[in-house]
Amino acid sequence: MFKNIDSYNESILSFMQKFTIAGAGGFGLIHLLMPGLLGDLLGAPENSLMLGDMFVASVFLAFAIAAVCTLGSLKSYATIAAFQGTYKGLWCLFFIVHFGMGNIDISLFNSVYFAIMATFVVGDYLALK
Repeated sequence: MFKNIDSYNESILSFMQKFTIAGAGGFGLIHLLMPGLLGDLLGAPENSLMLGDMFVASVFLAFAIAAVCTLGSLKSYATIAAFQGTYKGLWCLFFIVHFGMGNIDISLFNSVYFAIMATFVVGDYLALK
């Protein structure tokens, strides 16, 4: 898939970088701060299969595929680990904030999920320190 990340088209990669900042960043902030806006503007269902499990599955599988594609090149994997550690760290922070606000009840499921996410945050931080 992405066998050589040292060879790229600078103009397309620069565009994609800005597109990611605007698109992923914008939708990320909307999901975090104003999730109802997606329903109001686009008719998005609440916590649906599309916005829930399919999205989570695609993100997790993308990281796994990227890790497989970078086997044998820790330098290439370092970028993936940095991104993974950052987004999972933000997820843990948001979890703690929402728990503190009373929006999340502790259950076996979310305790295990938090532990898994936190393990990646710590591991990636230690690996890249």
